Amino acid sequence: MVIRPSNQDPLHRTPAPGMDAMSAPPTTPRERAAEGAPSPVPGRPADRAEVSSAARSLFESALQPAIGGSTLSPERMRGILERVRTGHYDQPAVLDRIAQSIQDEVAGGTGA
Repeated sequence: MVIRPSNQDPLHRTPAPGMDAMSAPPTTPRERAAEGAPSPVPGRPADRAEVSSAARSLFESALQPAIGGSTLSPERMRGILERVRTGHYDQPAVLDRIAQSIQDEVAGGTGA
């Protein structure tokens, strides 16, 4: 029986026994972009999406009630949203701290 340790990185694929880790081509657009892989269709540029200024304005206006009804200041909320956008909360250390805070709150502690 072969037991493999769990991988902390959900985007990292563990190769099957006897397989080279580099033999599997990237399968998601994110993996292809990270590895500099060409577009899935040769001779055709990769797909792109652009958000119009009208869509950005609509998003900001939809966000206003959420920010206004929050106990956080608008500046603090924008800072949090920016960290979400940039992936700050996806870091293992940050996830551990969030999990510990939730565990403390569920257990009735005050947390840090």
